[in-house]
Amino acid sequence: MPYFGKDALILDLKGRIEFAGSFFCDLVGIEVNQAPGMSVFDFVYPGHLHGAHAYFCVTAAIIARHCRSKRSQAAPFLVRLRKRDGTPVWTEIQAAPVQTPSGEVYAMTATVVLASGPERERKRRAKGRK
Repeated sequence: MPYFGKDALILDLKGRIEFAGSFFCDLVGIEVNQAPGMSVFDFVYPGHLHGAHAYFCVTAAIIARHCRSKRSQAAPFLVRLRKRDGTPVWTEIQAAPVQTPSGEVYAMTATVVLASGPERERKRRAKGRK
């Protein structure tokens, strides 16, 4: 298996985790070997679940239609995940396609990092404002 970074997630096109790096697992309080097969949406803060589902569906559709280039990726998305103790934590997720040699998209890879800056700045960035 190729090396994926500690902040990586590999998801099937329904949001099930195929691989989760140690950063994500530590953040949500699971062991790396527990992650495969779980839904990434189980870890989204309840107030952000609808937006996370919408982002995932739109991203999967855009990537599937426009991934002729290996550099195809979606814009970053700000979302709250649930930490081990149940408290929310702002993260930034960016997705890109995983393709067969013929170009068929069969999964997405995502990078998960902690979002920085005050909440107001995060909201402005999420809406594309400076």
